[in-house]
Amino acid sequence: MKKIIVIGLIFGIVYFKFFKSNTIKVLGTEYQYEVEFTGGASSSNNLPMIIALHGNGDTPKHFYETSLKALKSKARVILVRGLKRYGTGFTWPYKREAFIKYGPSFSSFVRILTHKYKSKGKPILFGFSGGAMMAYHQAVSSPEQYSFIFPISGELKHQKKLKTSNQDLVVYSYHGSQDQVISASSGKAASNFLKKQGLKVEYHEFNDGHLGLFTSAKDLVLNQLQDSLAEI
Repeated sequence: MKKIIVIGLIFGIVYFKFFKSNTIKVLGTEYQYEVEFTGGASSSNNLPMIIALHGNGDTPKHFYETSLKALKSKARVILVRGLKRYGTGFTWPYKREAFIKYGPSFSSFVRILTHKYKSKGKPILFGFSGGAMMAYHQAVSSPEQYSFIFPISGELKHQKKLKTSNQDLVVYSYHGSQDQVISASSGKAASNFLKKQGLKVEYHEFNDGHLGLFTSAKDLVLNQLQDSLAEI
């Protein structure tokens, strides 16, 4: 009887931690996130999932309000908070060593999310700037986990050969030709590396700076995101 009670308590703790809380700790790293719904969707729908990673110094809520909130398609958006505080917001890893450290835990975090939320198809990974760096890294470390990856205004810090492949994955890379924070040549180099690894990659350069996602390139990116959601 005592064993049953102990097992029940353990199960309850694990269930609350992974399936009730918006905090998931995996491989020593704690990930916090918020959930939003686009296109008039609700939690009762069997929805495609978008995992969204904001830029360095931003917050999940602000990133959603200025970009993905305008999405007309129905989707569940998981807005993940950067791992460390940075100014008034949060930041993602930006050094090669940090991606080697945090990459595996992020992949495990995504696997837990896909078990927690019953979704339609594999998730879409959508990242801007610092978040795009993590998105690029996931393309080379865990491509089998995603249906589409959207890195916007980012670069690939840790180039490594793919151990596994996903023939269905498509990477849509976007970068501003006038970007003074992360050069367009860095985004193009990341896209070319992924192509050489056998992934399907489309590189799009728009005539704007680093924050183009929130201004002139917003419709361009969201239209492709909506088309991708329709394919899931």
